[in-house]
Amino acid sequence: MKRSPAFTRVDLTKRVARKVGFTQHDVAKVVNAVFATITEMLTEGKRVEIRNFATFKVVKRDPRIQRNPHTGEKMTIPARHVAVFKPSRRLKDKVKAIVVDIREPAVAAKGDE
Repeated sequence: MKRSPAFTRVDLTKRVARKVGFTQHDVAKVVNAVFATITEMLTEGKRVEIRNFATFKVVKRDPRIQRNPHTGEKMTIPARHVAVFKPSRRLKDKVKAIVVDIREPAVAAKGDE
C-alpha cells in the first residue's frame, strides 16, 4: 500500500483558516503558539491533556542492551526521555471506523467470488 502524503503544519493552517474565516497568517500564529506551548509544557515535565483528542507526556526509557545487526556486537543504549502521544478513546474509535470502512469493500469482493 502506498503511503499518503503527510498533512503538514501549513496544511493544518490553511484548513483551519478556511473553517474559521481568519487569515492564514493569523491562524499560523495560533498554531505555532499551541505547538510551542505543548513543547514548553513537556520540557517542564508536565502532562498535556486535550480532552477527546489525546494526551502528551514525557516518559523515561530505561537503559537497555541491544545487538548491532551488522556486527552482532552488544551495545548499551543509555536511558533517555521521550515524548509520548496517547490518543483518546474517542479519537481511536473514529480512526478505527475509518479503517473498517476502507477494508469492507475488499472483504465483500472476496466473499462474492
